[in-house]
Amino acid sequence: MTGWFYRKSGIFNDDTIGPIADEEFLRLAYDGKLKHETLASHPVYTRGQWTTVSQIPGARAKLEEGADLRRDAKEAAASEKARQKAETKAAAAELKQERLRALEAERQAQEAEGQSHAEAIRRRASNASQNTDTDSPTAQDEPATHNVTTQATQQQQTVGWLVIAVSVGMFVICFGTMNNDSEESATDFYEDDGGGGVYSGDSYGDGAQRAWYSGGDLHTKRIADWRTATYANRLATCADFVMALKKYDYIPADLRSRAQELESCISESVRGGIADDLSVSEVAAT
Repeated sequence: MTGWFYRKSGIFNDDTIGPIADEEFLRLAYDGKLKHETLASHPVYTRGQWTTVSQIPGARAKLEEGADLRRDAKEAAASEKARQKAETKAAAAELKQERLRALEAERQAQEAEGQSHAEAIRRRASNASQNTDTDSPTAQDEPATHNVTTQATQQQQTVGWLVIAVSVGMFVICFGTMNNDSEESATDFYEDDGGGGVYSGDSYGDGAQRAWYSGGDLHTKRIADWRTATYANRLATCADFVMALKKYDYIPADLRSRAQELESCISESVRGGIADDLSVSEVAAT
């Protein structure tokens, strides 16, 4: 009986496999099915003696050739995996940059829109001032004191328009970039005055919780009333303006911050009493 035999280690004893042809024996060595330490025997090549595969020249060459091929394939697979991972990471970074560029472009567009709106109001204020100058009686037809009073009134009107224009620009910039609306938790609706009472508007109560955004009554008042009202009243009124402006049918999580910013915009733009005769809703909606 000619051919190769080899021993395969088992759980309890070694199994002898064979006989197999030379080509099959070398293929097993090439595929890694035979190891360097595997015992093999052949009636002619080893004279029936058992010897390790690594001591058989042809089999040893096939062992090394197959091992090299498998190592190269493993390295190539690892390299390809690393390349794909790098490409995925680069694509994610590029997507993030594109998103950031889009957000920046949107911010700039909103800022430009606010500035354009404010500039348009400034031009209308300037035109209104010029029309007033054209329609007013000549200096020869009026007493000197009346001319002085008319000029002072025109200057106040112009300044008032400019103040409103600035407030519009601030209002658009303040609210243009706010896009994330979510419901506000109930714990953000109330505030403690430090003494056990909870306030709403400018009133306090013993344990009767009222939302901070309720109780505002400045919607139809004049700016003169606004400037003398409490901060809580102004803030609650601004909350109503924000809800109406954005057409919310729920309480957004950032309602308080938006109301605070609107209150600040209005208060800053009407300092000095120049716009005292204007209505609060008119300034807020401009």
